[in-house]
Amino acid sequence: MRSLPGIYPADILLSVERLAKNKKISQNTFYKISRDSKKSSSIELLNIPTLSQPPHPLDFEWRFTNQTVINLAKYCLSISDQGNIIGLLGVPSLYRLIQHNNLNRKFYLFDKNPVDQDVKVEFSRCIPCDLGDYKIDCCSIAKIVLMDSPWYPEYNRAFLWNATKICEEYGLILMVTPKEGTRPNIKEEWREILNFSKKIGLGYLGESPENIVYDTPYFERNALKAAGILNFPRDWRQANLSVFEKREERSTQQPKITETEWHKDSNSGIRIRKAQDNNDFHDPRLIPIVPNDILPTVSRRDPRRKQARVWTHGNRIFDCKGTNVLHKILHARNLGESAEIHVESLIERNINKKEKSLISQAKTQIGDLIKLERVEQCIL
Repeated sequence: MRSLPGIYPADILLSVERLAKNKKISQNTFYKISRDSKKSSSIELLNIPTLSQPPHPLDFEWRFTNQTVINLAKYCLSISDQGNIIGLLGVPSLYRLIQHNNLNRKFYLFDKNPVDQDVKVEFSRCIPCDLGDYKIDCCSIAKIVLMDSPWYPEYNRAFLWNATKICEEYGLILMVTPKEGTRPNIKEEWREILNFSKKIGLGYLGESPENIVYDTPYFERNALKAAGILNFPRDWRQANLSVFEKREERSTQQPKITETEWHKDSNSGIRIRKAQDNNDFHDPRLIPIVPNDILPTVSRRDPRRKQARVWTHGNRIFDCKGTNVLHKILHARNLGESAEIHVESLIERNINKKEKSLISQAKTQIGDLIKLERVEQCIL
């Protein structure tokens, strides 16, 4: 897996199976690899994160390995000068490394999930924002901009456009990009990126020698486990670091991503799809969609994603008739307040006996789900 350019483990197994069927490799080799993938790897005890929630699958967030973070920090320092501003777009792991270290640079993080924004540090600043729909007002300030957008064309355009606004003339934009083979159509998507970069005044300089390696997030480890793959290196996902130079300032329309389907707040890692009917009472209980509740893939192309109304950071998905009510229950739980009172404020009347029972059952489901995922985070 490490020798391949970030190929998804399930796809590797399918490829090996095809090779065996076509007699390109022996059946014994296929059986050995298949059996090996199902062996339980050694359990590594981890502390539950306290600084931030684990990445949520709806945010398409993968975080770098510790060594990659260190290498990227050194690389940014090597191509910048003292006093320069370095912009970070969607790179919270690097910001956490440098935010309390005076490296004679100023680091600005632009990210939808704030990182210790209450901590005031002279040489670092966190600006919470959704780069898919945000107008950057820090124009032409950064000598270097490092960006790690979700690997989809609309996100690439939105992040790259914002990077050009932050970057000063003849500054460098470092863009993390997937390796060829990561998924279908990567070549076509890369050509689109190059064409778009020219339109917004960038010149492509080539690839940096830096090798980008990601840690497998909790939700993806769960997805692989649900697919029957238990034995894999956590640092199998790799990427390139593409380098652009800002050659001129161009007035171009900002590409935006409209994402209004899901509530942005995440209560104990549980996200709720917005309801069309916000004021009537509907059953807030969780309804299973897939076996064992874990979606066995992280691909945006999976059609089962459309059925989900509730999504956890452990990649569990559920349907729910009353997401408006469930959202109030979760909000009340987060505040340590009465769920019944919050629901009554939503529907503008007193709840009846049956509705109270449904709320109680939903609260139990949510409580059990949160406990389960906290345990998993310790042992996965």
